[in-house]
Amino acid sequence: MRDRDEFDPDDDIPDSGVDWRRAPGAFVLVPVLGEAGAVLDAMRRAHDPKLANSNKPHLSLIGSSGAGPILPAHGDDAVRDALAAVAARVAPFSVRALRPMRFPGTDIVSFELDPHGPLRALHEAVKASGLRFGPVRFPFSPHLTISFYRTLDRAMERALLGLVLEAPVVIDRLELSRTNDPQPPSAVFTLPLTGGAA
Repeated sequence: MRDRDEFDPDDDIPDSGVDWRRAPGAFVLVPVLGEAGAVLDAMRRAHDPKLANSNKPHLSLIGSSGAGPILPAHGDDAVRDALAAVAARVAPFSVRALRPMRFPGTDIVSFELDPHGPLRALHEAVKASGLRFGPVRFPFSPHLTISFYRTLDRAMERALLGLVLEAPVVIDRLELSRTNDPQPPSAVFTLPLTGGAA
């Protein structure tokens, strides 16, 4: 018998009943690795195992907010060329996770990230890369999702909102990920940020 928290691609709507599935397309992600990635993964496994089993800790740079998914008219080679030009100009940097926040009207809880500074500059550089994007419902609001599928009671909400991610989140690569919910995302390629390298 399947564990109720195990990822099931045929059952991807959160318990809240709000369908947050993304449109099919290509997203630009930043994998969260190192100490921050390990801690965030442990938090997700403790609070939402289904989320932890469905994808690895990451920041959605393009496709979730601020810009919709890259339009399918762009083939993988064209997307790689455009993103490689951005990656060659941007040096790796790190950001700090802010306090967790519950997305209004949902049971989704995420660490917020500062939408300004180098993270905004990287987002805007991809938007200005010549690629075209689908529509998006939300302004750029970078975040690291902790809990997505669980229905929260007050105790669970307090526990989630009390979490702290102390390790810096290193932004040092871009990953193109193709999605067609409810299927798991598929990584296409990864590019390191190399701007400023000697």
